[in-house]
Amino acid sequence: MRAIATRLGREGVAGAFIAATGVTLWLLVRDYPFGELSEIGPGFVPFVASLGLVGLGAAMAARALMRGRDDGEAPRIGRGAVLVAGGMAVFAFGLEPLGLFVASALSVYVTSLAARDARLRERVVVALCLAALVTIVFGYALSMSLPLAPALLRP
Repeated sequence: MRAIATRLGREGVAGAFIAATGVTLWLLVRDYPFGELSEIGPGFVPFVASLGLVGLGAAMAARALMRGRDDGEAPRIGRGAVLVAGGMAVFAFGLEPLGLFVASALSVYVTSLAARDARLRERVVVALCLAALVTIVFGYALSMSLPLAPALLRP
């Protein structure tokens, strides 16, 4: 496995991961009704997104293989990847108990820690602005059934 990762390099491993994510998405949504182009069903957009992920990932991996990069080192999962995944986990597990605004703000803040050059004030301002935008767009404008307030403040 390490030899394959070494041959693919970072770009190829990222492409393989993106393609695997697309396959996983397809497996999760394959039973959803697809619908027709005139009246799409709930499975249409996830299916198209899964195809896009598989295509993009395969293209990245193929490009890396054609380049034949063999620098002797397999890519490692770095701090940035862990923090981005952590930000997604914060949102996923924090949405119900914390509400949309707080979960979004914390998610953006945790993800922003991947950038080493940002200052605390910048991180907080970006997190609050994006959380406000997400809450306005998804909570109010689109009227999605998402918990807007923390569980303690809900009736």
